[in-house]
Amino acid sequence: MVAENSQPIRSFIAIDIPAEIKTELTALQDSLKRLGAAVSWTRPEGVHLTLKFLGDVEPHVIPDIVNALIGAVNNTMSFNIIVEGVGCFPNPRRPKVLWVGLQGGEILSQLQSAVETVTEPLGFPKENRRFNPHLTLGRVKDPRGIERVIRELEHLGFPRHEFTASEVRLMKSELKPTGAEYTVIHAIPLVHQSDVNH
Repeated sequence: MVAENSQPIRSFIAIDIPAEIKTELTALQDSLKRLGAAVSWTRPEGVHLTLKFLGDVEPHVIPDIVNALIGAVNNTMSFNIIVEGVGCFPNPRRPKVLWVGLQGGEILSQLQSAVETVTEPLGFPKENRRFNPHLTLGRVKDPRGIERVIRELEHLGFPRHEFTASEVRLMKSELKPTGAEYTVIHAIPLVHQSDVNH
């Protein structure tokens, strides 16, 4: 499951995003990049819905995390996520992060809460911030000229998409000169509707 070495593994727990949505993200980023503001843009192929960022994890803890996640998603049905809306954190006057919004309803909230609960005993404290599902477009490095980007982002918006979340992934993140590179450590499937009906 994980290569035998003693180096900590930078890890997070996430839901993958379909390729067609990543293509739309690329198009939106390209439109915003033309404005020339100092933004560190995410690589769309690596964009995902993060349920919990774990940070550096000792390799021997990985199996415990996997077992905890299996328990957390046990009996959770696959569910639909709506992608629409744009914005920035913490607010448009002092933007730090540009994002596209996600709505996953009560199931997504419960799933994220369960992930927080099962990883806490393993040494990963619960987040104090309220879970706010989103896809990160970019991080603002310098506020100069960012007003134009915010206006254009709000003007362009993001076309509504809907997709089915069918698994939860424990991911490895490697920081490289070209940006972060992600690999799946373990994928835990959610219960498919048809499996219940048979």
